[in-house]
Amino acid sequence: RITVLYTAEGKINMFVYDIITRIKQFKLDLTQYFDLVQDISYINNSNTLLITAVKNGHTDIFTFDFQKEKLLQITDDVYDDRDASFAAFPNKNGILFASNRPTPYAKGGDTSLPSNNHYNVFLITNFGDKPELNQITQLSKLKYGNARSPMQYNESHFTFVSDKNGVGNRYSGF
Repeated sequence: RITVLYTAEGKINMFVYDIITRIKQFKLDLTQYFDLVQDISYINNSNTLLITAVKNGHTDIFTFDFQKEKLLQITDDVYDDRDASFAAFPNKNGILFASNRPTPYAKGGDTSLPSNNHYNVFLITNFGDKPELNQITQLSKLKYGNARSPMQYNESHFTFVSDKNGVGNRYSGF
C-alpha cells in the first residue's frame, strides 16, 4: 500500500493505493480533522496510520484506523510533537517522537507561554481509546541543539538526528 497525501482547492486529501490490486482505496478529505499534515507513516499494520499534524494551532500526534474510519488523538497539549514513528522494543511498544516539552510530565494549557526548550526524544506508550492513560518517557536530554527524526534502529536501540555541535549527526540511544 502507498498512502498519497495532497492538497487541492484548499483541502487536505488522502487516498491509499493498493499496488497489487491497482485500486485506490479510502479516499478521504482530512480538512475536517487537521489544519496541516506534517508527516504520515504506517504503524505495525497496514490499516493504521501514524500522523503528525496541526489541529487548532497545536502540533500533535494522531492515529487513523482505515477500517473503522476512526481518528484518535495521542497527544493534546501546547508543546510541538513532531517526527512520530512507531517502535516495538522488548517489553515496550509505542511511538517515538521529538518534542519541545520540558519534561515528560509537563502539562500545558491554553494560557501556557510558547516553549523555548530544545527538542528531545520521547516515547509514548499505552496509547489507545483512553489517552489519559498514555505514559510518556523522556529518552534524551540535550543541553545544546535539538534531537529530531527519532526512529527504531534495531530491537533495543533507537536513533535520532541532533545538531548539538552545529552539524546534523545521527546518534543512537537505548
